[in-house]
Amino acid sequence: MKKGILAIVLLLWTGIELAAQDVSYQILEDSANRIENTYVTFYELRVDMSAVDQSKWHKGFAGIGSELQVQYALKPNFGIDAIGTYYWFGDKRLGTNMPFRLDIGVWTNNEGKYKTQEIKVPLRLFKTKANVEDDKGRWLGTVDAIGLSYITVEAQKLFQTGLRGGLTMRRATYRPMVDSKYQLGIQNVLGMYGGVQFTRKAHVVTQLEHKVAVSAEYMKWYLDLMYFPIASTTTVDINNRKRLGYRFGVWATSPGMKGLFAKTVYNVELGRLPLDGWYVSLGLGWRLYKSH
Repeated sequence: MKKGILAIVLLLWTGIELAAQDVSYQILEDSANRIENTYVTFYELRVDMSAVDQSKWHKGFAGIGSELQVQYALKPNFGIDAIGTYYWFGDKRLGTNMPFRLDIGVWTNNEGKYKTQEIKVPLRLFKTKANVEDDKGRWLGTVDAIGLSYITVEAQKLFQTGLRGGLTMRRATYRPMVDSKYQLGIQNVLGMYGGVQFTRKAHVVTQLEHKVAVSAEYMKWYLDLMYFPIASTTTVDINNRKRLGYRFGVWATSPGMKGLFAKTVYNVELGRLPLDGWYVSLGLGWRLYKSH
């Protein structure tokens, strides 16, 4: 069963590309500026993991939770961000039953520039057969799978650069090493962040022989420097700890499209926090609202 699921996922993401000249099509609309900047996203699954770094006398943790994210445009290229995460499972709950993360900030983008790049236009889903191999390349058998056929067309994609900043607050388990043993406690930190963001948008409507297809993408890359002037734990004195941190993340969705992944939102973030050390955060969500 796992082999079949893996094959389906791989084929859905890889697709079967058809040459553009094999399919008749007409571009009805190519308007990346139609992609709005106001979204409400609910992440059904948010998974946080941190490294185990005993040289920094801290034991790594994992947290699984849900998250609500609001990106609201006050003006076309200026708006606010708000993120609230509650962890309902994992090591973050060992020291407290109310582990959470809260970010509130603002962002601004420039007018941006248009570049001509290819974008995929989905044609149809189809059933196929997929060969399954193990990690050594040995053939294990054939499974039923789902493929996605598409063509590529040229689109005017909008690239924008911007600035972002705000406040961040976190409450979670903290387990420093005291007298050669890990001591369970709680951490509360309040800080600020500031950085840059880069966005890429595209929206293309294509007339095919049998239907009208919409191809859209909205991707955001961000890089933040964080400083935590207020930090406390219930276990040890942390006045001598460095208060700087940083993070890099990618956020992506496909507004305006139809189908299985039309409203899905993905987020991957990695960075370093003063008390937790290195961490990786993965988010899989559902877009509840977007402005029109």
